[in-house]
Amino acid sequence: MGRLRMPLSLAEIANVTFYRRDDPEAELVCCEVEIRGRRYFFHERSQIWSRLIRQLETLPGFRRDWRALVEKARGAGRRMVAFERSA
Repeated sequence: MGRLRMPLSLAEIANVTFYRRDDPEAELVCCEVEIRGRRYFFHERSQIWSRLIRQLETLPGFRRDWRALVEKARGAGRRMVAFERSA
């Protein structure tokens, strides 16, 4: 299994945000990754989810408790910033 190929390097990630989204079958945990002003969307049912999370967790200062915080946030739409690069 190779490394996830992000559009740009992890060093260029500005922000990682997790949230829940309503899905017809269930609430879905989602992640948005911001790189150079563009947002990339991922969700927990995607094939690359586990690899993505493992790579994001290597970012300095990444909140490893993101899952517990998202679980506490009942209902869709509540966002939790797990990583934000300082300027």
